[in-house]
Amino acid sequence: MFIRLLALILFIIIIPLALLENASAQPTIAIMDFTGRGVTQDDAAALTDRLRTELVETGKWRVVEREMMNALLAEHAFSMTGCVEDKCIVAAGQVIGAAQMVAGSISKVGSVYSVAARVVDVETGEIIETATYDHEGDIGGLLKTGMRVVAGKLANIDAREQPLESGTSSKQQSTLPAEMVYVEGGSFMMGSNDGENDEKPVHQVTLDGFYVGKYEVTVDQFQQFVSATGYRTDAEKGGGARVWTGDIWTGIKWEQKKDANWRNPYFQQTDNSPVTCVSWNDAVTFCNWKSDWEGLTRAYRINGSDVTCNFEANGYRLPTEAEWEYAARGGSRSQGYKYSGGNNLDEVGWYRDNSNIAQSVGLKKPNELGCYDMSGSVWEWCWDWFGKYSAVSTTDLHGPNSGKDRVSRGGGWYGAALGARVANRNSCDRSYSNCTIGFRLCRTAK
Repeated sequence: MFIRLLALILFIIIIPLALLENASAQPTIAIMDFTGRGVTQDDAAALTDRLRTELVETGKWRVVEREMMNALLAEHAFSMTGCVEDKCIVAAGQVIGAAQMVAGSISKVGSVYSVAARVVDVETGEIIETATYDHEGDIGGLLKTGMRVVAGKLANIDAREQPLESGTSSKQQSTLPAEMVYVEGGSFMMGSNDGENDEKPVHQVTLDGFYVGKYEVTVDQFQQFVSATGYRTDAEKGGGARVWTGDIWTGIKWEQKKDANWRNPYFQQTDNSPVTCVSWNDAVTFCNWKSDWEGLTRAYRINGSDVTCNFEANGYRLPTEAEWEYAARGGSRSQGYKYSGGNNLDEVGWYRDNSNIAQSVGLKKPNELGCYDMSGSVWEWCWDWFGKYSAVSTTDLHGPNSGKDRVSRGGGWYGAALGARVANRNSCDRSYSNCTIGFRLCRTAK
């Protein structure tokens, strides 16, 4: 009898202790409401709640319920308004008593939803895991399967264990960055014999696969960068930017305006407009910030005016001139169009005959890869120094080792159709900015 009683006591004591030990092995995590762009606040909250449920299902964390999190923050009078920087997120985590915090954003351009999430360690302030996910279709599909994939990535669970959307392989879904397309490697003939002299000679270039942005970087995305870092662009630090103040009826009228910058390009812009009045220097700095934000290895080492690129890094960078032209032509799916996506520029791009401002991204037809606005809209900075072409076939061309100006490609909303051809070239000083220059992101495929 005594032995049975002792066994019962041990069972009552030891089993709860074992369960407690197992629970304590799970770090506590809280989830901030994701910021939204192109989605309603209610939709962003619903997607955040779905992610919270999916994180519970992973079994990796003890997840703080929304009501508990809000109550703790209210008790300490902690305002979450504008809390998007990691420093603020860490402070919120300290108030809640969480070991880790999840934050991120949900955006919608056209029919594509893009999710970007990160896990931040409250003690160190470091980003310890990131996840991105694209979903084309209605929000129901994103709720049903997309947030489960995001949760799996954040929990470092193999994406093959997650349900996949129709027509998407596990490899594509686990590696494809948000709002980017994969450009399969291959060879193409770069340049043109029918254009300007600097487009000659036509020469063969062979490239490895890479990722390129579906859209140009928008005003909203650049605003997030400035809000997080306090960065001031070259135009804001110097003499402003060059802007268009005339019209096609009164003649060309470009002026240097001291108050012109990405916030004020002298035309009405929206959050989804491509950011303009940004220099090459501004663009590479943005790339490094976005790499840091997502826990990636920086592509650029910036030491004053000396900038070097590590093309082996998985972080964001500008496309090389060869990568840009290959992607604009449609990569391995190219149909040989004059402009990016077609031979009729009115169908695929904004230029002086159909626009007098930088229109929102993604409104015209995409090219063969699914990239938008690579002809017209805004000129896009590339990595390369501007230089003459060589007739020699090359592999993974990165351009000259030095030079005076940096390359920009694609034409602009005020430019003529000639400048929007996929082979057309342009160049400017790296600190120069005007209301028709922006940029598009690229990443090395790892």
